[in-house]
Amino acid sequence: MNFEIPVLLTTKAMPRARDSSEAIYNRCIVIEMTNVVEEHEARAARVSLGLPADSLVGEAMAAMEGPGILNWAMDGLDRLRARGRYDPPASVREANRRFRDDNNTVAAWMSAAVEKDPCCKVSRNDLRCSFNGWQREEMGAEARAWGGRQFFLQVRRLAPYANVDGSQADDGERFIWGVRMTSAGLRFWEDHRLEPLSNGTKGYSSREQDVNRYHDGVSGSETSRRTEF
Repeated sequence: MNFEIPVLLTTKAMPRARDSSEAIYNRCIVIEMTNVVEEHEARAARVSLGLPADSLVGEAMAAMEGPGILNWAMDGLDRLRARGRYDPPASVREANRRFRDDNNTVAAWMSAAVEKDPCCKVSRNDLRCSFNGWQREEMGAEARAWGGRQFFLQVRRLAPYANVDGSQADDGERFIWGVRMTSAGLRFWEDHRLEPLSNGTKGYSSREQDVNRYHDGVSGSETSRRTEF
């Protein structure tokens, strides 16, 4: 469904978004309502305005100042039309960033599936295989395989300690240095190998114990000896 007007949602908790692109976040303006009015403050405001004890200050203000509030809103609309775009303040940009990061599926997978390890390297396809397995577990039939470019852009941002470019084996397979897959990550990897998503990689390694491979820190090193943990 496409809306021709902005949609206002109010919620106590941010919604979950499963869009793997930036589309949702580019279209959202998150405004956090952080000002909490204590009951004694509300009572004092009602008294100062001469309102009944069971009335709402907001409704009273709208009734008394409605025309002024409308004019204020129309002035804002004029500025928006003249500018041609929204110009959110820093607080809104930060709230938008947190909304995007909290819904980052790659970040959620990495928190469970990947650990920092300078002496280990993992095949790019094994990492994507594990991520696809996590997606299937989390999203069921809605899960869709990600392309490598989109996936590794996120990994690069979320794991600055890892060498995403890594090394390349004789058969062309590329490895990421500085990470190893956890037991949960290996389970996701195995699950996806057994039941892969459409167009989803089945990984590179043929055995679970070969996923985490020793890395000696030397560029171009192609040793495939697995790490011992």
